[in-house]
Amino acid sequence: MNTIARGLIASAVPVAIVAGVVLCGAALRELPGEWRMINQPLHATVESLGGFTAIAMALVLLLRGTVAGRPSTYLALGFFAMGLVEILHAVSHPGNLFVWFRVLASVAGGLGFVLMWWPGPWRLPTARRPLLLLVAAGTIALGAVSWLMPTHVPVLVQDGTFTPLAVSLKNVACGLFGVGAIACFWSYAKLKEPETYLFGCLALLFTVAEFVFNYSTLWDASWWFWHFVRLFAYALVLGYIGRGYLKMVSDLRVALVETRTAETALRLSESQLRQSLDERERLGRDLHDSIIQSIYAIGLRLSQCRRLVVGEAEHALQQLGIAMDEINAVIREVRLYVSGIEVAVSSGKELEAGMAALIHTMDGGQALRFYLQMDSAAAERLTPFQATHLLYIAKEAMSNSLRHSRARNGGVSLKLADDAVRMIVEDDGAGFDPGSIATPGHGLKNIRARAENLGASCEFLSTPGHGTRITIDVPARTSHVIA
Repeated sequence: MNTIARGLIASAVPVAIVAGVVLCGAALRELPGEWRMINQPLHATVESLGGFTAIAMALVLLLRGTVAGRPSTYLALGFFAMGLVEILHAVSHPGNLFVWFRVLASVAGGLGFVLMWWPGPWRLPTARRPLLLLVAAGTIALGAVSWLMPTHVPVLVQDGTFTPLAVSLKNVACGLFGVGAIACFWSYAKLKEPETYLFGCLALLFTVAEFVFNYSTLWDASWWFWHFVRLFAYALVLGYIGRGYLKMVSDLRVALVETRTAETALRLSESQLRQSLDERERLGRDLHDSIIQSIYAIGLRLSQCRRLVVGEAEHALQQLGIAMDEINAVIREVRLYVSGIEVAVSSGKELEAGMAALIHTMDGGQALRFYLQMDSAAAERLTPFQATHLLYIAKEAMSNSLRHSRARNGGVSLKLADDAVRMIVEDDGAGFDPGSIATPGHGLKNIRARAENLGASCEFLSTPGHGTRITIDVPARTSHVIA
């Protein structure tokens, strides 16, 4: 549908509403003049439905906060006051009080429509909840005073006919609704917002209903007619607003589910990233403690061969053979890492064999000679996880001694001590002052990290000129737990 067609339809609907109401009103006036339907229960039901519908609409508008891009507080308060007064009107007996509440309800609703379009700079700041309570308290107080002092209520009906004061007040309400309708249609013409158009039609229906009031008397056909026009208008807009509110709630729920799903995915991604970083750190530590140290030891052995090759060729060949075996072992270890298979020690006997091979690799005729003291009972107390980490710790510590300590003797011992399996790696080298090292190297950090993974204590004892001792105590309570 093109823009011109939509514009014509939008212009035709208000005209059709007015024409339809006028025609219906004219048809009703053809009924006999004495026709009356005095049915107070039906009237109370219609007005109560209208009142509760107005209150429900007010609450929906307050929750939404805006209508057509404008604050909906004043419009909501107008509907709220109108709904409360209509309920008072519904439970009143016909008479001045009866018409008084009807007139007040109309004026309150009309004011809500006008104040919604009140210029922003002149609009009072409003806090919705306190203002809602204030309007409720004021309306109830006015109703109570009117009930307690009915003689002070203006005379609005005489002999079943509305007085000029009642008609004047209704005309004020008619004018207020009319101004609200014009403002809504004017805004729709500029912004093309469907809600603005709908509220314009609502205000127009109220305007027509208030106008028909002037030509009606109590209980006649016109009187019933404008009651049903108002009820129809309420139901029309409440249905639209309620449907929009339910859609908004549904959209919020969908958005909440999507947000929670995104949060779950983010937490999963963070967990996977953390695992990847931990795995990268572990791999780097293992490479540093195992393969790099083995390559370094092989390099030392080859350096020795270079010195021996001139005068001790047979000894040099023997050392080269050992170096080749060690290179092949390193190659096998690298292949295990590449394939994702972790190099592990599966039993106490394997730990003893691994320690012996490590001593042989690190020793091999170098100036630094290592000894090994292994308690088989202590080795059997360890899980494969713990044994593997202790082997790497020993390799790292021995490599540090070989490279930095200038020691002549070193050793590794494993034994039971109180409630722990204790490993000691020591040398009689130059030592160092632990407090003077601002940033520990990879070796010391890796040793501490592996001890933490084991839940073990790690103690460094070193003094310049008096060697170094590293003590690892694996608690007995964790020595049988497979990590």
